[in-house]
Amino acid sequence: MSALPKKLVLATDGSEDAALAVRAAADLSRDAGAELHVVHVWRMVPSARFEDYIYGSLKAQAKSLLDAEVRDVEEAGGTVTKAHLREGGPVDEILDLADGVGAALSV
Repeated sequence: MSALPKKLVLATDGSEDAALAVRAAADLSRDAGAELHVVHVWRMVPSARFEDYIYGSLKAQAKSLLDAEVRDVEEAGGTVTKAHLREGGPVDEILDLADGVGAALSV
């Protein structure tokens, strides 16, 4: 039995620290032959006006960031099983996703 995980979740926010996590997750998933799920969690900013516009804009920015992080994983030699865009509280959403896909490790 291998001690290496078979499923990983990479939570990313586009920061410099996330760039290090991208490389680590790509290496680990490749070396372990593990599924790699990439997640970005965003949150709506309450607004008295233009709520639909703000919602759409924030969601589009979040999707763009997630797409860029997936490209970074692939450029680092990893293969993304699935990209997940979630809205809500980051900790809860990341842990729910990890539990839902059966991830043994979150990066």
